[in-house]
Amino acid sequence: MSNKVSFIDKTGARQEIAVTMADWKEARNKNVTLRQLINTKYETAADTDVFNQICASAGLIMKPNHKFGIQSTPISNIFDDLAPQAAEVQHSNPIQSRTLFPAFMLEYVEDKMAVDRAGAVAAFEQMVANTTSVPNYRAEQPVISYGQAGGPESTRSRARTELTAPPSMMSITASDRTFSIPEMTLGIEISDRAMAATTLDLVGLALTRQREVEGYARVGEDLLSLLQGNADISTMTAALAQTTANSLSSATLTTGELDDEAWVAWLYKDLNKCRVSHVITDLAGAQAITKRANRPTQYTDKSTDDRIQVTSNIFYPALIENVQIYVVDPSMSWPANTIMGIDRDYAIQRYRSVAASYSDIERFVLRRGTGFIISHGEIMTRLFSDAYKVLSLT
Repeated sequence: MSNKVSFIDKTGARQEIAVTMADWKEARNKNVTLRQLINTKYETAADTDVFNQICASAGLIMKPNHKFGIQSTPISNIFDDLAPQAAEVQHSNPIQSRTLFPAFMLEYVEDKMAVDRAGAVAAFEQMVANTTSVPNYRAEQPVISYGQAGGPESTRSRARTELTAPPSMMSITASDRTFSIPEMTLGIEISDRAMAATTLDLVGLALTRQREVEGYARVGEDLLSLLQGNADISTMTAALAQTTANSLSSATLTTGELDDEAWVAWLYKDLNKCRVSHVITDLAGAQAITKRANRPTQYTDKSTDDRIQVTSNIFYPALIENVQIYVVDPSMSWPANTIMGIDRDYAIQRYRSVAASYSDIERFVLRRGTGFIISHGEIMTRLFSDAYKVLSLT
């Protein structure tokens, strides 16, 4: 164990550095992770990563390599303060494996979860329009006030004479819409007897599994919040307005049914404000879409014959040809007969606190605790309310 770690710089020379809580604080203030901070502060070869190098230098080995006889690092190497070097290390410059351990574990979990492209969390990520990191637990959402009723689409440019102001399309302020980001915590405790037998890869797998299960549940909560509103978020206190399928179809539809006339009319509704790219609904809603009445089908006419054929194609406006359907799990309590459509580019705003874990990491590193608390905080809001529309099959 050492209070310094090393890496190979871009010239091929070995450099020694010490990572302290000051680096954690700097990363928090700059809205970046510790890994991002380290990699930008120190230069190395283009195909290498300084953070990974210093973690290996500190003895943090996640995956065993049986070919070379390398085992995954036991947790006791990080938690055990009885090592001879540990007693000599001052709080201002603690053992490097302990300082790097929280970031090392979180980076491993994030990297492992990023491989899963088919899961509910990964699918939800594709619908998030924008993610903003904040250095504390308070988020400010800009208030966008349009110059005219109806939004930016209603504002027209005009010829300007001398000393006259142009028409205002919108003003942006951050005076009224602030809200708190809840801090979510999870603790890990390891007994003294289990430390030597517990390795980093086992802890990493357990953390990844927990994040996957919790993330799956949070996706359902976030989607319901976007649909039904959330009293804790000033921009989402009200539920989204709904349009009934019967109001868009010349036929009389029973509850749970949909026909092609209503479906196409809903997609075209307010097309200049919301071009639906994704819809969120339950399995019954997805089946109502795919089995809708009078849906166009492909005929089995011969591809060539003697008849004069004139085909047509809608040139403009081009309706979205491949609407993505996100089917929620029954455990998510999605309201029946409800289809929420979003314009992916303008609908969902995520605020993420990068400071949520700092205080717990500081306690773990400096007080040499034998437990570890993982903290994170994020919240989903509606970016533009008119980037949503809801179809009710009732």
